[in-house]
Parts: sequence; structure tokens; C-alpha cells
Amino acid sequence: RVGIDPKWTLCPSRGIDKIAPFVRLFGGNRINMAVLSDIANGDKTKIENLKKADILKAGHFYTCADFTNQAESDVEDLFDADLFVELLNGAYKPPAPNAVTKGALMAAAPTPRIVKKAEALFKLMPATVAEFDHFSASRWLLENPSVLDADTLAVQATLDRFEEVFKAFNALVSN
Repeated sequence: RVGIDPKWTLCPSRGIDKIAPFVRLFGGNRINMAVLSDIANGDKTKIENLKKADILKAGHFYTCADFTNQAESDVEDLFDADLFVELLNGAYKPPAPNAVTKGALMAAAPTPRIVKKAEALFKLMPATVAEFDHFSASRWLLENPSVLDADTLAVQATLDRFEEVFKAFNALVSN
């Protein structure tokens, strides 16, 4: 599979409002930068303003929606729902009666964004289950990378999506 080119250095900016200051801080050093951003309905104007500000080269701004075919999308949406359920159960270890299922997750909120569905579902969990945050599932995945070795449709679909992201960004450094 295609991975991210080692010429890239990944730097989380922690939100769309912090992208412009981050890019301006480092852009003066003629550093080749590109952005992958989450996108929600309220972000569309912010994204257009970032593109119009001309602080990034044309074609160097992507949203997760570009790779998920959803109008709203977070990086978590790059994961197949079945695999994301596995990450949530691995990270939070809810008691068996409260184990996350794909059906419960998908029905938890009327949004295409899986992270918002998880937030809604975890609000219904008993107090013994940790509160949902955006980092526990990713930390669990970093600690358990072998989950991506499984030859399942969920893993293959997830790897396919991430490979498309990597290909798009790799094309930017090869130009």
C-alpha cells in the first residue's frame, strides 16, 4: 500500500480556526504545506475564506469530505464504521451490556459524522464508562496497530480511504 511520503511532517493544528495562523507562521519560510481539515456545515465559509486568503498553494487544501463522499466529515469518518466500533470498544472497554455496536452508533445522532454519533452514544453510557473524547480511540489504535493487520472488509475499506489521502498529499510533494 501507498503510505504518506516521509517528506511530509504532520502537525495537528487543533481546529479550522487555527489553520491560518499556523500556515502564516511557517509559510514565510517557504515551507511546502498542505491541509487536511474536518468539515462541518458551519465551516464552509471559513474554508472558502482560507482558500481566498491565498496563504496556501492552490490545491493544497483538502477536507475529509473529499475522501468520504459526505458533505460533513471528520478524520474519524475515514474509518469504516465497523472498525471505528472496534476502536471505541478497545479504548473504552464498556461493560458487555453497553458494548458499542454499529447499529447503536449509527442510530445515535442524525448526522453523517461518526464522531458526533459517538459523542451522542457515549452520553447515554453509564457513569462507569469514561466520557468520550477525540483522542482515546486514536491512542488505542497507536497502542494496538495489529488491528489493521486483520483481513476484513472494514480494515480494507479504511486502508483504501487513507491510501487515497496519502496519494493526494504525495502528489503535492512530487510536483
